[in-house]
Amino acid sequence: MARWQQTRQSCNWRRQRGVAAIEFAFVFPLFFLIFYAIVTFGMIFVIQQNLTFAASEGARAALNYTSSPCDRLKVAAATACTAINGGNTPWGKFATVATQVNGAGATTAANCDASFTPSSPDSCSTTFTPSSTSTFNVMVTMTYSYADKPLIPWLFIFSAPQLQSSATVQISPNFL
Repeated sequence: MARWQQTRQSCNWRRQRGVAAIEFAFVFPLFFLIFYAIVTFGMIFVIQQNLTFAASEGARAALNYTSSPCDRLKVAAATACTAINGGNTPWGKFATVATQVNGAGATTAANCDASFTPSSPDSCSTTFTPSSTSTFNVMVTMTYSYADKPLIPWLFIFSAPQLQSSATVQISPNFL
């Protein structure tokens, strides 16, 4: 190989030295955005699954016998809050729980923090009577506002969701 050809090849290499840095500058934001989206949506998925589990545990707790039928709502709400806070999750204390019977008589939505005490609504005694012949639907709803309390800072590209999960059980009047 002639000397002038070797010199020409080494000059091409010198002209290409900064190309890797430029390519990295273009590709890195794309890879970072993909990684960030995977982590963020993964956390949202975990919170949604936790809300669903807590709501179903609260609804199952309403099936347990209590001295008064209205206490089932208190037990359901307390169990749902215990289920979401059982794993010491950072989002558990910011979740809210509400219970209702046949679409009416909802308890007030309350945060599942340390000061949580469930209460029965005033209309519970008229809605939930043992003399009724139809079944009762007890619904437990868990809500978490990701926009108010995000675990991972939210990018401006997406809007933060309101996560909500509900579970319903039917209670026969024979079991009241």
